[in-house]
Order: sequence, then C-alpha cells, then structure tokens
Amino acid sequence: MSGDTVAAVVAEVFGPQAALPHRVRLPGGASRETWALDVAPPGGERHELVLRLDSPGGAGEAGTTLEAEARLMRAAAGSGVPVPRIVAAGSAGGVPYVLMERVDGETIPRRILRDD
Repeated sequence: MSGDTVAAVVAEVFGPQAALPHRVRLPGGASRETWALDVAPPGGERHELVLRLDSPGGAGEAGTTLEAEARLMRAAAGSGVPVPRIVAAGSAGGVPYVLMERVDGETIPRRILRDD
C-alpha cells in the first residue's frame, strides 16, 4: 500500500480539498499499516488522527475486521471506557480502514508494564 490509500481515505472522509500537512507511517503492526496524520479541511480546524489499514483483500487477517474493531471501540466509548473517538470506518478502493483521533501515549507493552 502507499500514501495514495491514505490520501483516498482523507478525501472520502473530509472531502477532496482537505490537506494532509503531516503523515507518517508508524512502526510495528505485522498485519496492518498504521499512520499518524494531520488533516486540515478547507476553513476548518486541524485534526490529529491515526489511520489503520488492512491489506487489500486481507480483512480479518489480524483476528477481526477493522469494521468490527470500530464497532467495539464505539460501544466501549458508550460505556465510559476511555478510547480514541472513531472518526470513520469503511473501505477506500477496496482497502478496509478505521480512522480515529490520535491520543498521546505509549503503546510498548514492556514499557507500560515496567514503569509505575
């Protein structure tokens, strides 16, 4: 996959005039791509987001679909669990995706478990 898929998702969700002033592929993730994005819609405020992409035709390789993951995260949020807000979930050019707000924090388990 490439930045073209990222741009397609942003255009689908925010419109074709939305700018991508920042995008970087994040390390990790064996079966899905993860990107940190800043999206600036025309006349709107900048959004700091995370985009997760399945490989084309590979939905469910990681144990569940991204669509199901988005539904679970929305349900968790509705029950008061602190999770990133899902902005959109769907498929762009046959590539399933979930787009969510970016939350600052740590995701390396050994650091989380080792530190107080």
